[in-house]
Amino acid sequence: MKKLALSACIVFLSSFLFPAPLFSGSVSGVVRYDDKQTGSIQILASRTLPGNKSLKLDGNGDYVFVDSLTDLSGSEISVQYWFRGRSIQSAVRQQSSGWIVAGWNNRHILSHDGGTAGIAAGDEVIDGNWHQVTMTWKQNAAGGFRSYLNGRLVEQRDSVDAPIPNINAPLYLGHSTATENLLTVNWTKSRCGSGL
Repeated sequence: MKKLALSACIVFLSSFLFPAPLFSGSVSGVVRYDDKQTGSIQILASRTLPGNKSLKLDGNGDYVFVDSLTDLSGSEISVQYWFRGRSIQSAVRQQSSGWIVAGWNNRHILSHDGGTAGIAAGDEVIDGNWHQVTMTWKQNAAGGFRSYLNGRLVEQRDSVDAPIPNINAPLYLGHSTATENLLTVNWTKSRCGSGL
């Protein structure tokens, strides 16, 4: 069930960003992975389409609302997106009585693990250039709360021994439900879910 909801988030964004049909094909090559993380590795490949395919959120009422993705609970989560802007406020947010926010005041924050102290997203993320931003969290692990910018580790710390609770709230991209603060950004491709 959760996999289906996560796919809905990705399919929604793909159809919004790439309205032309995507055709299947083949990909070949070698992938080398030499980190300590265990489990499956997922690779996303897509055909490059002509033209600039990004969301442009100008901070004036623009954001993405995904009401079908309300439960990100569990023992692991990864959130990844491409970002270009000068201020990162609630790039990816789910909030009700608790919250999961990837990109808030240059931090990634989880209400059940450190609250607003969180971990740094990286100073360069707001330099106006495109950056791949990734937050990962794994329950009760040494270095289990991690932040990456352009594939480089920015910060990590040990994670708490408590799973992410079911927040039971919709997912927002580029919008803070708490303050109605809207993000000014160009945006392309976002992935969110368990074990990405």
